[in-house]
Amino acid sequence: MRILLVSPEYADSRLQFTKKEVRAFWFPRLSCVTIAALTPPEHEVLFIDEAVDHIPLDEHFDVVGVSVMTAMAQRAYDIADHFRGRGAKVVLGGMHPTALPDEGLAHADAVVIGEAEELWGPLLDDVACGTLRQVYKGDRFPPMEKIPIPQRDLFQPGAYMTTNCVQATRGCPYGCDFCTVTEFFGGKFRLRPIDKVVQEVERLPGKFVVFVDDNITGHRKYAKELFKALAPLGKKWGSQTTLNMADDTELLALAAGSGCSSMFVGLETINENNLKSVNKYFNKVDKYREQFQKFHDHGIMMNTGIIFGFDGDHEGVFEKTVDFLERNQIELAQFSVLTPLPGTRQLERMQAEGRLTTLDWRHYDGVHCVFRPKQMSPEVLEAGCHWAWQAYYGIPSIARRILKPGEKLLEMAANMYFNWAYRRMVNRLPKGALTPLARIFDRLQEEIRPTSMGQAERVSEGTPGLQIQLGRDYLRPTNRVEVRLEGVLDEGLAHPLGERIDTLVRTTGSDMLVHFGDLTTVTPKAVRRLLEGTRKAFEQRGVRLILQDVDAPLYVWLSQLPVPSYVTVIMANSEATATGD
Repeated sequence: MRILLVSPEYADSRLQFTKKEVRAFWFPRLSCVTIAALTPPEHEVLFIDEAVDHIPLDEHFDVVGVSVMTAMAQRAYDIADHFRGRGAKVVLGGMHPTALPDEGLAHADAVVIGEAEELWGPLLDDVACGTLRQVYKGDRFPPMEKIPIPQRDLFQPGAYMTTNCVQATRGCPYGCDFCTVTEFFGGKFRLRPIDKVVQEVERLPGKFVVFVDDNITGHRKYAKELFKALAPLGKKWGSQTTLNMADDTELLALAAGSGCSSMFVGLETINENNLKSVNKYFNKVDKYREQFQKFHDHGIMMNTGIIFGFDGDHEGVFEKTVDFLERNQIELAQFSVLTPLPGTRQLERMQAEGRLTTLDWRHYDGVHCVFRPKQMSPEVLEAGCHWAWQAYYGIPSIARRILKPGEKLLEMAANMYFNWAYRRMVNRLPKGALTPLARIFDRLQEEIRPTSMGQAERVSEGTPGLQIQLGRDYLRPTNRVEVRLEGVLDEGLAHPLGERIDTLVRTTGSDMLVHFGDLTTVTPKAVRRLLEGTRKAFEQRGVRLILQDVDAPLYVWLSQLPVPSYVTVIMANSEATATGD
């Protein structure tokens, strides 16, 4: 039989690579060429990666296999429909059909659920016998010792940065809510025999290898033995890992000693609550700086993955994140919009909350926003993500991150090369932008502390002060700004708090909801001063001020005052509400 295997490209994505960019800094996926290696020799196999080549749409094939990721699903379906119309048997596999097999079957003769290594041979036999089933699903994960060496001769020569791609492990026990890896590859690390991995690497031409594992250091004992075995080969290599690799000094040293020059790390966010909300509990924000430094101390370049759009992200997250990465001189970063992929708890939760805005898979590419964010509009989220890309790969940012004291010239040149490659791609994005509120959000959330003069400024730790947390709940029709207060609010702190609320009112033109419930101390004089200091802004903008969770004594005191008409006071643990005259 004549068999066509296809790795489709984005149908329409702002971050779709050009052929020049693929050749400069990208590498191919292994799924199709691994299946090709399992195809009996009596069959003719053609592999097409749409990132670098065109599909021969007018040729005849008996079987067409398409590997499908969610963002490429519509393109995969178009390919499938075309070849079914020409009489070919079409088979879809990969993460998207595994999550949504019924959808895939509307465009294909068969769907492979999960890993295909033990299913491909029987499937081809069924095609030959005319007994092809609609669904193929294994009763176990394929043993790692039986994973074949990919048929790399099917890759187009010279089309990629490298075709030296190797896989040593599969699976992940962590189960982050937004990730599809655990569902597809299993909830524990599966390990390929080290001698087989080393033999494969040893036979590869050139000096650089990419390990395509989702977390090559997930099983630390295995990783250490693997790195010891790789060291004598004299290869340079890169892969993916988790940030807590830095907590094991021996592991880092062995990786560096075996030739590790770069690692992609899923940082995701610099907000601890965001991490907890998506079950990525092993990332610890307070350890980030120390962990970054350990990677750099071992000469390992970092490429961090950042996701914007978690429920804890407000409009200030873009500038704050870029500044944080720049100050830590992170060599490369990839910014994406939170994307709830099929088969993840993230998608299930957003569907249950009614927050999805489209199921057009072309927009599930990490660039478009396909849901209603909690603290900003979809348009603000997309524009902010574009801004982050453009700011990070602007010339001033590149210079700040790459020009490091004591850096070797060769390493600096490599960092510059990849930054410039990303810069070319980023220049195709629509112009990014930050909202006026985004530029003041973090400044307004700085903690206010009293001095001996009763004025407010940031002073030493341990002095009772006032913490401010800002947010906007776009899931409510009111779209108001919420101000949560913690600590102490006395007359001296009321003035700087009033200045910040005044700025928010004038900048946003939104109602203000101020939460008093987490304050340990609040005085009537402080509230009076707060109302007096902000009155002009509220009256000029015509918006409301809501004081929520006010304790009973303060509520009674306020109800006896001539409270302005734009003010509403809500007592804690009660339905009692007082509105100004």
